[in-house]
Amino acid sequence: MTEPSFTPLPDGRPVPADRAGRRGLRQVAALLLLAVLLAAAAYAGWRALSGLWRSYTHPTYGFTVQYPALWAVKPGGPDDDYDVMFAPPVSLGSDDSMLMVSVNSTLEFANWTANECLMQLKGSVLRTESGRLLDSELLTVAGHPAGLIAYELDDSAGGSMLYRSAMISSGEGAVWLEAGGWQVGMDSLKGLHDRFLAGFKPRVPGALTSLPDPGLQCPQGYDPYLADHAGVATCYPLEWTAFELPDESDPEMVDLFFSSPTDGPLEGYLLVSVLPEPVAGFLPTDGDLLAELTAMAEVDAERMISAPALTTFQGRRAVTGRWENAMEQSGRTGLYTWRMVRVVDRGWNLILGAYGPSDEFAALDAHYEVFLDKMRLGAGESRSP
Repeated sequence: MTEPSFTPLPDGRPVPADRAGRRGLRQVAALLLLAVLLAAAAYAGWRALSGLWRSYTHPTYGFTVQYPALWAVKPGGPDDDYDVMFAPPVSLGSDDSMLMVSVNSTLEFANWTANECLMQLKGSVLRTESGRLLDSELLTVAGHPAGLIAYELDDSAGGSMLYRSAMISSGEGAVWLEAGGWQVGMDSLKGLHDRFLAGFKPRVPGALTSLPDPGLQCPQGYDPYLADHAGVATCYPLEWTAFELPDESDPEMVDLFFSSPTDGPLEGYLLVSVLPEPVAGFLPTDGDLLAELTAMAEVDAERMISAPALTTFQGRRAVTGRWENAMEQSGRTGLYTWRMVRVVDRGWNLILGAYGPSDEFAALDAHYEVFLDKMRLGAGESRSP
């Protein structure tokens, strides 16, 4: 018979070895529990900190932004396209989001309207071969007008990066606030960027609380445009660009162009020409309007599709017509179609037109119908004070 083994207690009394083993297991279990509790506390602390944001004030430009408390701050250098960047440390692993601020303090970008900011942003994406515009918005940030876009850029590794970028214009220039990431979804990126915008405080706050609301309800795939000089608002295709050009020969004339992408499937543009307001008591007669549009068409018309006819536009006197002419444009010679509505009434003298290749005009005409249907006269945007 085997004798049981014993482990002596401190007072010298023997203890069976199996009891000593159970005691050791309890000690190990207690240590493991302590480690789990410490890890949980550390994780809870990290989670609490990860939800906190702290403030950063730029030493040169004086703006203040907020960023996630655990993120690192990286000031921009002379070769960087940002003035300050905020990004997670490497230890946070899969989170590759980043926030950036860029400033241009030249007067070239001062006192722009929200639409002008939006056109600058859209143009920077649409001019690239790898960029795809996903969404856009007109808004105010810190009391100043701003444009905002969401877009996607392909990278050299076959993937893509998502971005949300806002351009804010004031009397001191412009500021770009951007969020981006490879492994983040657009919903998460939007939440991050919205909070970034909400925490932005420029050196000089603006006075705007909102942009004018012309009552536009643009269909899906269209953007609103509030024209500053032309005094009109309308909807135009999302991936198109828009710009206002004061006429060099007459400062009172404004041409507002909505142009399709040069590499897009559709060629053409929509336009608004604002002419000097008719002098009270000297409005042209109906016959004058018909004769004027007829003469305009006959200058280069190869074929009259719809002869000029009297109509109304939003209760105002107007004349409309459609004709075709042959010309060389964008490296091709062919037939192009003009469709035009001329509005001449008290307080208004403008041309609303569509121009593009005849063989593609049906698609352009569909955009023109939305353009006319959503047009609001006298609903322009004011510049930032």
